[in-house]
Amino acid sequence: MNELCHAEVFEFHRFLMKWYSGRDEPDKLTFTEFSDVLDTEFALVTPYGRIVSREDLLTAVWEAYGAHARAKGPFRVWVERFEGRPLTPELHLCTYEEWQWVDARTRIRQTTAIFRKSEMARNGVEWVHVHETWLTPSKLDTPA
Repeated sequence: MNELCHAEVFEFHRFLMKWYSGRDEPDKLTFTEFSDVLDTEFALVTPYGRIVSREDLLTAVWEAYGAHARAKGPFRVWVERFEGRPLTPELHLCTYEEWQWVDARTRIRQTTAIFRKSEMARNGVEWVHVHETWLTPSKLDTPA
């Protein structure tokens, strides 16, 4: 299941990079690449501690189409330090760093995500819960 989660994280962030860059037209079919992989009870805890429901996240991401289209240099998103482990036969816990290059600066989030097996989802897993925390490059290798 770890391989399925890793593939999903890659696809998910590829979509976000295209969406925020305004590369494709903002249509509902394209947006299903994002919406269809989120569990109906999905929740996101932002780096600021705010809990965002699935519906609120869908609205916010839809409205943010092309938000970085005019950034200084190309907007990029990538994942580093991906790790995962099973919680149950149906649930998997993953951690990774989400790196963003926007307006000539780097932003990094430490992300913890819970996935559930789903035969209907594109990579065989759906996002159940995500918790993000801001990191800075200078603190990445600092002992806890």
